[in-house]
Amino acid sequence: MNSNRFFRISSQGLSDHEQGLLQQQLKMLKGRTRSNWNYVEEGQTAEVVIIRDAANQPDFALGAFNEELIRAEPARIEWPLRLFGLMSLLEDCEHRLPASAATPTAASLGALLAGLKAPALLQHPDYVIAVIPALDQVRVKQLDFATLSHTLGAAVALPEVRSEQTPPGELAEIHSLKRLLWAISLNEKSTENTAWAQPTQEFRIGKWPLFNEWVSSPKLMRLAALYTRQHASINQGVEFSQASAADIEAFLRACERCGLGLDIRTAPAAAQLQRQNNDSQNLFQRLRNRLGLGINQA
Repeated sequence: MNSNRFFRISSQGLSDHEQGLLQQQLKMLKGRTRSNWNYVEEGQTAEVVIIRDAANQPDFALGAFNEELIRAEPARIEWPLRLFGLMSLLEDCEHRLPASAATPTAASLGALLAGLKAPALLQHPDYVIAVIPALDQVRVKQLDFATLSHTLGAAVALPEVRSEQTPPGELAEIHSLKRLLWAISLNEKSTENTAWAQPTQEFRIGKWPLFNEWVSSPKLMRLAALYTRQHASINQGVEFSQASAADIEAFLRACERCGLGLDIRTAPAAAQLQRQNNDSQNLFQRLRNRLGLGINQA
């Protein structure tokens, strides 16, 4: 299945109960069609709108396509809506829709959040959040931080990103974007940058993480102590902290996304290290001689 395509479905004329059933059916179909489908509220832009006129047409509804993307007559849908009928409608729409119509998505939620530079509204069947990067804010509706972090981390599909300068009024609870990005990134075992696994790569971070505000543990503190002090490889991090390589990559990725100044370099070759050691020894000997501390000094 192609999880990189993301489409929206809405409704018109459905009761609250019918809308709830439609959303449950969409969750049941996750991973069973080629694209991701999220339900959006009535009146919002969507690729498909299910239209119901219970008074005049009790036995069927219409699946209307977005005319700007698909020029076709509405599809007739048997009512009550059955799971396979909905699946058939979605698959038909996926065949008709151009790939460019899908909402672009990132490799992970952490990458998506880190890439946001302007205010945005993230809509998902399991949550709706407003992100304001310039203010380091995530605004939600009555969710404490632990619940928010768990909800976002447990969601399979990525949210739809909509440009919103002003968050909806009901999103009154405010959390730190960097705190959320830190927590999500630590739990993502991503392979965004496979070069990190190469033993020749060494890493150093420029700032100490805000452990008094962000997720913390003795292991994370040991990693911060190592990588703020010097450039070190993933393998050196494993030896120093006893953390797994995947956990160290997640830690370094979280540091990068939260703006802690991650520097990556190729480790000096062994011969170069030996030359550096010899140069240092020669320098120390010259200093000793200049100070009259040489071995053969009278």
